[in-house]
Amino acid sequence: MQESAVSGNDLRCRAMNRRTGWRQFLRFCIALCVFLFHAGASLQTIAAPALLPGKSEVPKTESAGKVETSKEDLDAVRDVLETTRSELAAIDASSGHALNAPPGATEEQLQQRRYLMREIIRASEQTLANNGRLAGLRKQNSDMQKAADAWSDFEMRPPYSVLFVDKLMEDADAIERRLKATNAEYASFSSFRDYLTRAMKTNAAQIRREEEVRQSAKGVSGDAASALWALDLLRLRARAQEAILRELESSGETIRLDAARAGIELKLAQRKVSKARADVHFPQADFQRLRNDLEAESRDASSRLAKLFGEPEESKRKQEIGRNEALRKSDVPAVSGGGMLDAFRLLPTIIEIKRATWDFRYQLYNQRSPELIASAAGQQLQFANSLNLFAANVARQLQSSVDVAVRIESLLMAAESSALRAALRQQLEDSVKRRKYLQDTATAVDSAQFIVARLGEELGSSKASMSVKDQAKTVANTASDLLGIVWNFELFTAENTIEVDGRKLTGISSITIGKIVRALALFTLGVMVALWGGRIAEEYVVRRFCYDATRARILRKWLLTFGLLVLVVAVLMWVNIPLSVFAFLGGAIAIGVGFGMQNLLKNLISGLMLLFEQPFKPGDIVQVGSIRGVITEIGIRSSIIRDGNGIDTLIPNSVFVEENVTNWMYENRRVRFSIRLGVAYGTPARDMVVILEDCARRHGLVLKEPAPLVLFEDFGADALQFAVYYWVEIGPTTNPNEIASDLRFIIEKEMTERGIVIAYPQRDVHLDAASPLKIEVVRNGKDH
Repeated sequence: MQESAVSGNDLRCRAMNRRTGWRQFLRFCIALCVFLFHAGASLQTIAAPALLPGKSEVPKTESAGKVETSKEDLDAVRDVLETTRSELAAIDASSGHALNAPPGATEEQLQQRRYLMREIIRASEQTLANNGRLAGLRKQNSDMQKAADAWSDFEMRPPYSVLFVDKLMEDADAIERRLKATNAEYASFSSFRDYLTRAMKTNAAQIRREEEVRQSAKGVSGDAASALWALDLLRLRARAQEAILRELESSGETIRLDAARAGIELKLAQRKVSKARADVHFPQADFQRLRNDLEAESRDASSRLAKLFGEPEESKRKQEIGRNEALRKSDVPAVSGGGMLDAFRLLPTIIEIKRATWDFRYQLYNQRSPELIASAAGQQLQFANSLNLFAANVARQLQSSVDVAVRIESLLMAAESSALRAALRQQLEDSVKRRKYLQDTATAVDSAQFIVARLGEELGSSKASMSVKDQAKTVANTASDLLGIVWNFELFTAENTIEVDGRKLTGISSITIGKIVRALALFTLGVMVALWGGRIAEEYVVRRFCYDATRARILRKWLLTFGLLVLVVAVLMWVNIPLSVFAFLGGAIAIGVGFGMQNLLKNLISGLMLLFEQPFKPGDIVQVGSIRGVITEIGIRSSIIRDGNGIDTLIPNSVFVEENVTNWMYENRRVRFSIRLGVAYGTPARDMVVILEDCARRHGLVLKEPAPLVLFEDFGADALQFAVYYWVEIGPTTNPNEIASDLRFIIEKEMTERGIVIAYPQRDVHLDAASPLKIEVVRNGKDH
């Protein structure tokens, strides 16, 4: 045990030693890499040649952090600016701009060197300009913050006019939009700065690789010169990147200060709005001034529209230009007076929305009521939806106008013929003019949206300040208005032609949801009244006049059917829905309905014939084809037969008219049936006749008149053949098969008691449909 423990400790110690050795080796590798990295950077800084003699410094690539605005940093930027200007001047003065360039330098590389130098100069100048603005911006922000802290109230006394509050809110919205735009600009600057920082790191790594190439190409002069030239261009790019990064830092600082000032202004504007909204009124003078302004705006819009309508020659000339062959080959959409009119036609509607909105606002400030709030809420929602559609339409047309203008400008630059250039210039002028109309319309839409939004805010505050009772009234009125909108919603229209004094007049009827609901309600009520009245009338006729209940029920169904048809026509006329509304079914559907109605009408007419002729009635036993049973109901289209198995079968009424029908209870319910049997030879025939007649008379359902009849029919091969004929009154509860069975039991018992031998049984006839035997029926004393 002790030896195993020692060996286990040795293994653990060896494993720990191995891990320690690996750690030391990794630390050594990391230290070596760090040393080589710093050594390479130092060698790059020391051994890097300059673009011009005596200029060997390389810009630092790790300067992507915050730019300091100290005097030393500004002096460094000025030194870079002066140095680069001198270098660019020397290059521009050289032949072919090839100063210090190797013989193999390309024109593109020479242009790239000059471009990078100009970028350094531009970025340095912009950096110095930005740093010159920073002090002024900081002072402006400080002054703005002091003014915001010092502000406490307006010079005028409350209450404040609603126009004054609207102006404050517009200013606050403008400041908020400016703040959002500034923040977005700062975010884009930050993104570009990060991208440039990554590019500088990539360029620094490439400089190090080019340095290695230059060191390896010392032996060959041509290769060394090419490597040195490539390295010089990379270093110049690094200097340009650092200059641009400094510019971005300084520009970002100015944007940040602008955003900070906008934030201070926004907070102050919001404080002013909050202060002014605490006590607001809407005087009559302000309202009258607004109405005058809207009238002037409406007259201006009308005059501009009249001017567009009153230029036929100009529009014609523009259309001729639009049909120019050269212009059509350029695939440029025509922009004519009609297009400008289409862009400007929304303005009168927008002005009307503004006028209605101001009316609601004035009434809310002076005569607030639940009814007014409910009405204004419904209209405000409609106005907002309409203006949103207008804004989307105008924005889409503006974007299309800009796209068209850009395409026309590109085609104008490439146009060769003078005719095409003239046509394109005219199209460009029309596009600019149309864009001006669109911008005016967009401004009007923005103004109307602001006013409608203010109405919505005022409605919300009005609802919050109302009592519970008034809030309930407002909700009820709002629901009533919405219900009215839904009630009067037009689904479709139908033409209605009437004849007056021999002349046909065609009008259009509107089919609304309200009309359809009223028609359905009246029809439902009429059906309920008809059903109730018909049931009462049926019971009264049966009870008072002793009319047959079955016939009364059938008559009630038919009268109800015709009454419903009349009710449909009356209801449609009552709610002013013309019957021509069903013309939308079309010819094909009408033909299909016609074929379907043909069969339906045939059965209806057959039902009427059955109703008046009455060949059978409910409770009669009838046979139609292979179906035999009791009539349980005679309907409008079909009748129902219930067979002996309790199965109901619906048979169309036309079948009863067109095919042979057997009614077992038509005029006489008495039906004759027969039972046959044979007795052994030697049985007294006279006694047998008396016995069989007595057996038939014993059954209670066998009629006494006509009396049962027994006939000695024949001498059979093995027996004397007798037949018992008896009459039964057929009814819904009478089963001839049961009667025949009872008679057999009686005869069999009597024969057994008297010792009479039945030679062989005779097959009898009964009403079972499944039986293959022939039925022998006698009606009114005649055989059938």
